[in-house]
Amino acid sequence: MLNLRPVKNQLVIIILTGILVLTSLWQLQRADQGLVIETGTSAGVPYTVYFQEALKDEQRPLIMVAHGLAGSGTIMEGFALTFAHAGYVAVTWDFNGHGKIVTPCRPISTNPG
Repeated sequence: MLNLRPVKNQLVIIILTGILVLTSLWQLQRADQGLVIETGTSAGVPYTVYFQEALKDEQRPLIMVAHGLAGSGTIMEGFALTFAHAGYVAVTWDFNGHGKIVTPCRPISTNPG
């Protein structure tokens, strides 16, 4: 007698995985809904500003979202989107040698003086 139980389990797992992937893609597509996202450059530094479209004429608190070593402003976009949905103005940018800036980082000396 042929046992079809493992095939059914695999099919259920494949279907659930597909549903999770589609749900995730849908959520990612909606992440910036209702927000204004503006990009620019100041003194050679690229930046992105995120804020709610409904609050564009109001003064809002500012949060500057900085990245760590080997990061970029793009990596911090999830934080910026979350802050913007919460009513803040969020700004991301790239430090020298990171992201879209080609200027290398200045070496850090371990010698005092």
